[in-house]
Amino acid sequence: ELQYVQKGSRDTGDFFPDYRERFALDYLELGILARLSLGSGSRRYHFLGGPAFALRLCGSFRAEWDGGSYSDDDMSDYRGFDLGLALGAGLSFPFGPRRLMFDLRTTIGLLNIYKESDQPYTNHAILFVIGYLFGGR
Repeated sequence: ELQYVQKGSRDTGDFFPDYRERFALDYLELGILARLSLGSGSRRYHFLGGPAFALRLCGSFRAEWDGGSYSDDDMSDYRGFDLGLALGAGLSFPFGPRRLMFDLRTTIGLLNIYKESDQPYTNHAILFVIGYLFGGR
């Protein structure tokens, strides 16, 4: 599955209550997922798992505080590629001539995305997916 995914963080200052920051990295992610389906009635359950390969498209950092702000779109200190483990579960049911699907997934980053750090910075995403299944019944 090919998906556009935005990963990032938001934070507020512990010592400076007016401080807020937002960090975002946008990826084109390809998940190669194995699927185990259970049930043969109208409601079917499934479990997913496999690797997720992500190519960074862009990113941004923005900080705001009382009386000032700072923003930066230079993401050269961050890797352009990420590798993760995708896991999930969901259900599908008849909807018109095909099936409607709902998934809850997580992708756990396996690589340090920040190039210049000994401390690991990894991505972790939670996704809610709604899909219309064209193939199969």
